[in-house]
Amino acid sequence: MDTPLIEFQEVTKRFGSRTVLDSVSFRINEGEVTTIIGLSGSGKSVILKHIIGLLEPDAGTVLFRGKPLAEMKKREAAAS
Repeated sequence: MDTPLIEFQEVTKRFGSRTVLDSVSFRINEGEVTTIIGLSGSGKSVILKHIIGLLEPDAGTVLFRGKPLAEMKKREAAAS
C-alpha cells in the first residue's frame, strides 16, 4: 500500500472551550482529488490550515508523505 500524501490521525483542535475538530482521521493519496464541504464554522479552513502548517493539532498527528508535519522544517515540507 502506498503512503498517503496527507493523513490526519485522530486530529483534535480546540479554540478555548470550542472543539472544532474532534478526532478527525482521513487520507488523501497523491493524484487524488478531494473536496472538503460543510456548514460555516464546521472546520474546513482549520483542516486546510493544518495541512499547510499554520496550525498544529492539540491532539493527534498530521502526516505529509508519512512524516509528521510538526517535525518537518518548513523548507523540507515545501521541497516535498
